[in-house]
Amino acid sequence: MNWSQIVVFTMIILALSNYILNGFYLKFTRRNTDESATSESPYIVNGIFWSDLAESYVPKGLSFDECVKYTVHLQRQAVEISTKSTMGVCGRQLNALIKLKDGTSMCAKYRGKYKAYGEVLTFYLSRLLNMNNVPLVFLVKTNATSVFWKQVNISSLSWEEDQIVTLIEWISNT
Repeated sequence: MNWSQIVVFTMIILALSNYILNGFYLKFTRRNTDESATSESPYIVNGIFWSDLAESYVPKGLSFDECVKYTVHLQRQAVEISTKSTMGVCGRQLNALIKLKDGTSMCAKYRGKYKAYGEVLTFYLSRLLNMNNVPLVFLVKTNATSVFWKQVNISSLSWEEDQIVTLIEWISNT
């Protein structure tokens, strides 16, 4: 099975699961007014507070279709700048902060294929749980001759050729 088949298969599962689980999710996220709510507030259920006001401050993310379109757009970009990560930006030493031609900043996590798959599956799980404010995640393969990586010296990042790298949209906290 090649990468495009895996992505299509995963997206089909995601779409079907979203359809099936949507009713389940809505059933358990409605505000409780029954006996499980405390006498203090109908918004405290099992010791957890979450009001409509608090929810209005959570940034809305991309829809499923917007995620797919944006991923395709980003995969067609080229890396302009890459810098080794620091603990405040993108974590471990083998990771890098990259800037794509369109100005998008992404954390490139070089962690091995199984951890990379875990990052992507975690992103898809967040979509299944209707957590659409999670940064976009997708996989690329290190290849110095590809359009995506040709402006970057992969060996300067201490990376090897033909390895899976997870790209996660970088959202600065400043």
